[in-house]
Amino acid sequence: MPKNASVQEIQSFYDEEASRYYSTRYIGDSADSVVWRSRADVVLELTGDVGGVVVDLGCGPGVLAPRLVRQAGRVISADLSWEMLRVGRDNLGLGQDAHWINCDLSHLPFATGSVEALLVIGVYGLVEDRAGVLHEFARVVQPGGRLIIQTPNAWSPRKLVEKGTRRLRLSRREAYENRLATHGIDPRPLRSAEFAQMLRTAGFVPRRRRYYDFRLPFLSRLGARTDARTAAVLHRLLHRRPVLGQLGEGLVLEAERR
Repeated sequence: MPKNASVQEIQSFYDEEASRYYSTRYIGDSADSVVWRSRADVVLELTGDVGGVVVDLGCGPGVLAPRLVRQAGRVISADLSWEMLRVGRDNLGLGQDAHWINCDLSHLPFATGSVEALLVIGVYGLVEDRAGVLHEFARVVQPGGRLIIQTPNAWSPRKLVEKGTRRLRLSRREAYENRLATHGIDPRPLRSAEFAQMLRTAGFVPRRRRYYDFRLPFLSRLGARTDARTAAVLHRLLHRRPVLGQLGEGLVLEAERR
């Protein structure tokens, strides 16, 4: 974890966020909601149909669970935050189709080679020992199984543009990002080539990659509808593009276990 945010601090932050996490990020017509729904679509596209076990690490309140149970033989939703798991279980139920587990990324409670698809979305950027965690992922994913993993994209110019436009009062952070910053939680970005090499070293073969979050910071001043429509159009045009896609703030990689 980042040195300025301990595991306990991150757990506490997400416990506090649990009751509002889904409603404030995924519901509505804002550009922010468009981005997070687009990310979910990208992840589920890369996951595809899985006959065996799918583990969703950093599942939050089960954002992906209702759709994953239609794509997988068995779904395990895992998170560091007990409150996120409680909210997901209480709101979604899902009976025997989904299982909820509390765990830390660095010590997964799964047998070696027992997972067919491992999803790691929204949490890898918070890890301190990145190489060690990737080797733990490689331990639990079966040969030929897949890792679907997300990280902030270091090539994206958005942070730099956003910083400049905030100084000119042309844009503002979304509320969730403000709360992250207040708690000293700052997911660290990676370049796609660097990330691919880390995955190879850990025993994975990188396959497909997708990008998301093409929000333009200054458009929030021109109206919520324009902001949201532009984010949606740019996502449709760019999220599969290997070069122009790198304008996106987020990167999702699919890798196969050797």
